[in-house]
Amino acid sequence: MKKIISAVLLGAMLTACSPATPAGPQTKEVTVKGMYDGLKVKVTATADKIEKVEVVANNETPEVAGEALKSIPAKIMETNKITVDAVSGATMTSTGIKTAVEQALTEMKLDVTKFK
Repeated sequence: MKKIISAVLLGAMLTACSPATPAGPQTKEVTVKGMYDGLKVKVTATADKIEKVEVVANNETPEVAGEALKSIPAKIMETNKITVDAVSGATMTSTGIKTAVEQALTEMKLDVTKFK
């Protein structure tokens, strides 16, 4: 019984000592692979809202990925979800942007499940 109580108290202490998620917006920039390496995405979010998604650098082919580079960030902000549909013909770029947003939210220590 003492071991159970000790484990519960230890868990409570660790939870109490864990850093809280900041209330205001956070910004994180991550680099992932789209069709090519170097897809850099900047994300600003709070615990409940993806406020801004911006592709700040990329090595994607403009004729193929151009629509995804514009519309995927807009769809994510509009729906507040990272599970938006990919742009046909630019699946890897679309997936890269969504992966970058998920990675940024995770690095911000936000609950990613809220955005799926």
